[in-house]
Amino acid sequence: MTSVQKRKPPTPMEAQAARIVAACTDSILEPLDPGGGARQLPDYEIQDRPGHRVGVLEVTSTILGDLAAFVSDRNKIGQIQDSRLVASWFLTTRSADIRFPPLRKVLPDLIFALQESGYLPPPTPEVLIPDFTFALGDEPWTALYRAGIGMIAGVLTSMTPGFIYVKPPAIGGAIGPSQVTEAVQAALELPDNLAKLATAAPGERSELFVWLADSHAANAMDASTVFVAKGIGSAFPTDGPTLPAQVTKVWAATGWNDGPVLARALWMAEAGIWQVLPPPPRLDWK
Repeated sequence: MTSVQKRKPPTPMEAQAARIVAACTDSILEPLDPGGGARQLPDYEIQDRPGHRVGVLEVTSTILGDLAAFVSDRNKIGQIQDSRLVASWFLTTRSADIRFPPLRKVLPDLIFALQESGYLPPPTPEVLIPDFTFALGDEPWTALYRAGIGMIAGVLTSMTPGFIYVKPPAIGGAIGPSQVTEAVQAALELPDNLAKLATAAPGERSELFVWLADSHAANAMDASTVFVAKGIGSAFPTDGPTLPAQVTKVWAATGWNDGPVLARALWMAEAGIWQVLPPPPRLDWK
């Protein structure tokens, strides 16, 4: 009897990448990787509008180490929502080794208690420092700090109330477009990605989508994209990555859950030069 492998459901980041590629290329993306097995397949099959296969897409991320564990947990569980809240709150952890599941359990009640005390979320981040910005022992401030929260901000909104967004602390240091290219080049050279994309038939599209998050490369991409939009520094972005023989196009993006658009920043390269693309809108955004 022939065994049939059950397809694994796409992760939120994989699904978002598929939506972006579909919208930008007028294509249909169908999940392909069943998960497990001796022969690993790319995440998606690319089809034209009539439904004929024209290529494959693999989705990956450059996040490593403690950040990888945090972002992986956050992506699997999803952002935190509580109907008691009347604002969207933006929290930053004090370190990268904080785990997301414990935060998911305690933050709704703590933020609700903050709201009930009459505190309004500040539009610019407020740093939590014991006995400086709050008295140690005052609640729920002390509990938030001990849970690992280092900064807090938010916005009152009638559109999407009740969300709590959590991210690791920012990474310092100089940034530039070349860091985007370096990060994407490293992803392009990973044997696992190349093996999956090599399953494309001759003449088919073979594309890698790289999510950049919580890194110098992500910060550089966001900043450079803003410069282009404002007409500052026409040289941004600069030379793109060198594509291996197995790859016909590479995508890079940040901000997979960035509100009404499918990405905060979106670049594409297929001939060694980055193109800055407008992120497609989220049609389900309310």
